[in-house]
Amino acid sequence: MTWKCVSASVAGTKHQKRGQECQDYAKYKRLDGNVIIGAVSDGAGSAKYAKEAAELAVETAIQLIDETLANEDQKLPQLENGNSPITFPKKQNFISDFFNILCDWLVDKDKLNEPLRPAIFSLMTKVFSKNQNPETSQNLPPSIDANQIFHQVHQRIVQKFNQEAITKNCSLGEFSCTLIAFVATPNYLASMQIGDGFIVVRPNDSQDYQLLFPPEKVGAMNETVFVISVENISIEEHIRVDIKPHKFICVSTDALELAAIDFQTWEPYKPFFQPLEEYMANTPEADIKPDIEDFLNSTEVSHKTADDKTLLVCWNEK
Repeated sequence: MTWKCVSASVAGTKHQKRGQECQDYAKYKRLDGNVIIGAVSDGAGSAKYAKEAAELAVETAIQLIDETLANEDQKLPQLENGNSPITFPKKQNFISDFFNILCDWLVDKDKLNEPLRPAIFSLMTKVFSKNQNPETSQNLPPSIDANQIFHQVHQRIVQKFNQEAITKNCSLGEFSCTLIAFVATPNYLASMQIGDGFIVVRPNDSQDYQLLFPPEKVGAMNETVFVISVENISIEEHIRVDIKPHKFICVSTDALELAAIDFQTWEPYKPFFQPLEEYMANTPEADIKPDIEDFLNSTEVSHKTADDKTLLVCWNEK
């Protein structure tokens, strides 16, 4: 299996008009054994060091995951031929179905404004995840612990933010940012998401695209949570593991959410992802990044959002 990958970030029209740099950051790294790790971050517009925070979060995540997987005791397990993948209850589907039924009833009774759906869904996800998380490392082979890896990633990032805040004599909030990180092997994908944006995948055994986490929105203004916001709570609710090989992985910051995700059903828009996957499959890797940057800078996309835009896309050539 060989991963064809691209990461691209461009400044939104809002920042371009102000002469500001892009505050998104994305990176991937291919490892031996057909393993790919990647991370994407969106620095908060209200934070003084948003750009630095996003870059530091991503670089720290990539470095720590790489170091952890290089340790002999943390080698990624390989399922032998004939072994069946581990399967998990579809908790997220249950939450989504229950959520939509509840919200439809509340809207019908004039007790819920439609824009509040994302915030309510985020709260429900937290409630259901607090005491039950079948899709994390408790079901993984003993040679890897996704909760431990991502917990360490989160801790290390917050530590570095604290160090930078002391150095710059500012509050920790000036380093507010989101984070999506993942590691994909020939057998499974482990991922973590704190905040909004999305990670959408297509497993080898399916023609459908799957949203791994609902974009996390809070409050009436659809604000999000940041890496520093979850410092004192369990990180486990932000982690999941899917024990199956994946053909396609797409990660983005929040600017492309409305173009790529149906917020009513939490389903990815196939007309967005299928052409993107076909393009990845049929284009030499060296030619992909300029085209992706042109797409992100296009008038069509810029008319939909003035925010910074990022795509990290991985396609399995096998």
